Amino acid sequence: MGRLRLTAFRLTTVVAAVTVVAVAVSVPASASVAQTKTQVVRSLLSGTQIGDGWHKYAGGDGSAAEVGGCLTEATPSAGLRFTASRSFQYQTTAAFADETVYAFGTATSARRDFNASKRLLDSCSSFTIDGNTWTVARMPVAAIADQTVRYRFNGSVPDAAGNKIPVVLFVVVTRYGRQEVTTSLGVGGTLTSTDRTSFGKASVRLCRMATVKVANRLGR
Repeated sequence: MGRLRLTAFRLTTVVAAVTVVAVAVSVPASASVAQTKTQVVRSLLSGTQIGDGWHKYAGGDGSAAEVGGCLTEATPSAGLRFTASRSFQYQTTAAFADETVYAFGTATSARRDFNASKRLLDSCSSFTIDGNTWTVARMPVAAIADQTVRYRFNGSVPDAAGNKIPVVLFVVVTRYGRQEVTTSLGVGGTLTSTDRTSFGKASVRLCRMATVKVANRLGR
């Protein structure tokens, strides 16, 4: 979970899109692998691994988002050695996926960071991004790695005309040994309850696939 970085989506078009992310799960490796920045970057998913139609996405408009409320209490991660992130967009729709891998020096450092971030989010019911209110809700999730947690964020972002566009963002975080994996799956526009359920399930499959690749590439 690291420093609880959240991307403030600045959507210029509104296309409600729900895609089911197809994943292939293998058995995670258990051997410890020496960490380098290059190895951490290579442990990230590619667009083709997520599924057809996904491509790398620069994200945002280059400006920093102003975050207010409980998330401003997040502190820097102790013991963090390397981090790498990658963002994706589904075709030209308002569906986005993000992955960040945090490689710590020890499993103890990773566990402390995971627990501190989870405590903060568990106590946080709402926050603001650029003045727009977002809510936080803890969601059930089956164990994927040594530690697993899932949250749903609901908020809005302005489009080019200044209209507020609803956004739902599912964030799943795992810790496997000394590595943390944070994945998020978000979509802009109005969703039906069926869409939200499908999107939520897809977010778990996405994190499982990301965690398996990190485990296979970096070990514990």
